[in-house]
Amino acid sequence: MTTTSTTTEYALSKLEEKLSTGHWPAGELLPSERRIAADLNVSRTPLRAALIELTRSGQLKRHEPRGYLVVGNQAEALTPMAQTIGILSHKDANNWEPSGSADRIEYSVSHQVSLQGSHLIQFNPNNVDDATIQWIKQQQLTGIIATHELAQSDSGKTILNQLKQRHIPVVVHGNSPCLATFDRVFVDQKQGMYALTNWLLEQGCQKVLRLWGNAAADLYWLQMRDAGYLQACETHNVSPTPVLHWPKQPPMDQKHDASLREMLGRWIASYLAERLKNGETFDAIVCISDAILQATARACEILGIDPNRDLKICGFDNIWHRRWSSDGPLKHPVADVDTQPDTIGKAMIDLLRERVSGALPTEPQLRVIEPKLVVTGQ
Repeated sequence: MTTTSTTTEYALSKLEEKLSTGHWPAGELLPSERRIAADLNVSRTPLRAALIELTRSGQLKRHEPRGYLVVGNQAEALTPMAQTIGILSHKDANNWEPSGSADRIEYSVSHQVSLQGSHLIQFNPNNVDDATIQWIKQQQLTGIIATHELAQSDSGKTILNQLKQRHIPVVVHGNSPCLATFDRVFVDQKQGMYALTNWLLEQGCQKVLRLWGNAAADLYWLQMRDAGYLQACETHNVSPTPVLHWPKQPPMDQKHDASLREMLGRWIASYLAERLKNGETFDAIVCISDAILQATARACEILGIDPNRDLKICGFDNIWHRRWSSDGPLKHPVADVDTQPDTIGKAMIDLLRERVSGALPTEPQLRVIEPKLVVTGQ
């Protein structure tokens, strides 16, 4: 017959084994005592004694209202891998010059990790398989940062769910319904669009055209922008101008050179012409992103509209000064929405560290970043 003492030693041995192999990584809440006791085939009395011993040694700590949080011993906490954060990104690790909003978020993550004296390791999502995820688990990385683009792809969602199943801490940029079970950081797109539209209406504009291009109308962040636009129109008692979509568009590279800008400008002009032919007028245009600002300005030129005088052209993301040369037809957007990518990157790192430290409730957390309206001039 096994004594309580030897059963406690058995339970302690099994618990230490699970902790040392990373089965329960630092920052994770242990399952209930009832579940652990059933898994180890012991009663709760010797199990509780083993848990108390691990708490005394500093490997666990009590987590109110009840439960135990994995801390890990001091030696483990000082290992390089325990101070390493992983980022899932398609970005070329040798060329992290932040030219777009998503690039700036990744750059901000890298910068914050460096400032905090930690390490960053990049994982190419195309090469992440079960073996990679198991390696991440065994090495006990601090956690994983996932970008918005990854979270929108089917393969990316599969990777995120696999990480979650292995109890690896993850923070995602985005707030689509499929990410509701993850800690996430997201900019308030509705507020950004409301602020921009409200400013335009205060300047006397009555016909503000949303140039959403070939983006799918059911994208959650685009729906948030539409909600902000409609709210501003309602506030000012102005009838909304129907959004302009088109089915596809010519490909654009990162540099957006003059030939591609001309091609896309003519493409946009053809759709604007259809709307103008039907008797519509516009006194302001909000582009889906700064990437198409100069092409939109070129489209206006083709239609005999001066993009710097005849209407107000606005952007989104506030990256226009990074995305084009000075030879385009538009001097600058009249106003823009800064989606705060640097703040997002820092918030993602902070949220991940809070999760690992045990400072957060078990429920997934959402940190909403307020965008900033930037008026660049008339």
